Amino acid sequence: MIRQKEINELYLNRLQKDKELFYVEILPIETTFGVKLIRRKKLYGICCGTEQIAAPVFDEVILLSMSIADVRIQERHALFDLNTKKLISKFLYERIEKAENWLILYRPEGRIGIYDLIESHFLVEDSSYEAYNLKDNTTEYIWARHGKYYDYINRKTGRLHTLPGIIMAYDTLHGLFGLGNYRKIMYFDECGVPKPADLRRIVLEAGGHLVLNNFTYNIQHIIDVYGNILNI
Repeated sequence: MIRQKEINELYLNRLQKDKELFYVEILPIETTFGVKLIRRKKLYGICCGTEQIAAPVFDEVILLSMSIADVRIQERHALFDLNTKKLISKFLYERIEKAENWLILYRPEGRIGIYDLIESHFLVEDSSYEAYNLKDNTTEYIWARHGKYYDYINRKTGRLHTLPGIIMAYDTLHGLFGLGNYRKIMYFDECGVPKPADLRRIVLEAGGHLVLNNFTYNIQHIIDVYGNILNI
């Protein structure tokens, strides 16, 4: 397995060697989002107009947006910010996929990171999470699963909310709902404190029954004011 230290050393060595190859012609390859991919020998970089943003030291460059590129050295990928002209991640990922306004970053050991293209920040960069809610981008929170348990991430702030013993999460426009080990659904405040009175109020306002969905796993639960699931 490729080690992070080896990739970092190779990257720094290539940067130094590129400075010594000033006499070798840089070739334009293609233009995307108004940004030009360039090549020197077998390695790739990025130009904007006449300005070189990223030196041609990468084995592959894929422009993901007007400001973010996927850059690869050997078998590992990283994110490069065209505005700051810097790497904004380590070479941790075996692949990077774009899904709507998100970048999904897959690590070899099965962990997954998320980069928000709209807010231009990582929701999760280095974690133990194995799956996320990315099917419904209207929810206030993204759930994140590690093993059989779930945490929640605020989409706007990136703040992580760890709720005790939640074994199923739901995709809701507002609020934190989760199924606990005792097979009852609870409603939590942002500090992770259960709020049964608020749950009763929300269910009553919905007509006495509330429908909760997890669209990733095609699960729908209908609950009463006490958090009992009525359709199982």
